[in-house]
Amino acid sequence: MTQLIWRDGLPYSETYDDIYHARAGAYAQAEAVFISGNDIIARAQALGPGDEFQILETGFGLGSNFLQTCLAWSHSTQARLCFTSIEKHPLASSDYQQAHQLFPNQDFLNSLLEKLDLRLTDTLIHLNSQLSLRYLHADVLWALSKISSGSIDVLYLDGFAPSKNPHMWSLPVCQELFRVAKPQASLATWCVASLVRQNLSEAGFVVQKVAGFADKKEMLTGIKP
Repeated sequence: MTQLIWRDGLPYSETYDDIYHARAGAYAQAEAVFISGNDIIARAQALGPGDEFQILETGFGLGSNFLQTCLAWSHSTQARLCFTSIEKHPLASSDYQQAHQLFPNQDFLNSLLEKLDLRLTDTLIHLNSQLSLRYLHADVLWALSKISSGSIDVLYLDGFAPSKNPHMWSLPVCQELFRVAKPQASLATWCVASLVRQNLSEAGFVVQKVAGFADKKEMLTGIKP
């Protein structure tokens, strides 16, 4: 377990010497980069009540992407969302609570924290009949090896900066991401570093720069052909 530090009003990881989200806000970042970047709402609205959609995230962090996606999903469709997230260095429940004092559904947040057992490496949490979280508390390559090939609809790539956390963006990780993704699966990330673009492309994804969020001029989206 790692400790959350606040510096100048922003949550900071001492382990990776990096911030968790932009000053513009975690929920706004999740909405702009991951939800809009993967066209989640339109895709959710196209699904029926019996359908299932799989999102994989590298880097659970504060849980902001998961929480904001659940909120958007619940307002858009009756289909089931199965969200898998990988995190090597989880935070304490009190840190999550502090970070999400403004989240509009505190009962949902509390239910998540009550059911999240960080003593386990692989936890499946059913939050309601529509939303579930598979939380993999492990190294990213080990965690990816536990995910079935061709099972993922959307990839949220949200590790710390490649200069701080190169393993998360390495070619072997990108190759595993390609393996678990369905044909036509999409990806989005705030990161546009040349090494990341190169590794994703070499793994088989078709990637492109698009307009970024807040003080980031560009971000990256992509697809598995």
